[in-house]
Amino acid sequence: MIEITGLTAVSDEKCILDNIDIHIKKGDFAVIFSPETETGHTLIHCIMGYNRDYKGSVKVNCDMRDVRYIPDDILWDEYSTAGEYMLMVAGASGNYDIKMQEMLCGKFNVHMDEKLLEITFEDNKLVQIIAALCSNPQLLILNMPQNF
Repeated sequence: MIEITGLTAVSDEKCILDNIDIHIKKGDFAVIFSPETETGHTLIHCIMGYNRDYKGSVKVNCDMRDVRYIPDDILWDEYSTAGEYMLMVAGASGNYDIKMQEMLCGKFNVHMDEKLLEITFEDNKLVQIIAALCSNPQLLILNMPQNF
């Protein structure tokens, strides 16, 4: 599913990634920890295609429409609700599981009318994770999950 070979990335003359090899097969669960935040961000951005300024090879062997990425921050307007966010993700997904969403929201006490910027950071991340799981992604990338 993810094949990274010889990945080297430099920023401001500082080597961020140095000859990284990673091979993750479909069905694998992988956790990648890095000593510096910049290293993890750079790796994820190379995988997601946001950063193409590197040497080596990065291949993601699935349709990028089936990839869900949950960043380490939250960027919503002050009026967006959990329900509106989930509706946006459902609209972008061809196979969104609304029954799973209802079950997970009930289990974790997520209220669809809550404004995302008025709930805790952790609950905001929970809304994003529920929406991502309900879209049945081939690949789910969580940036800095230890902060959730």
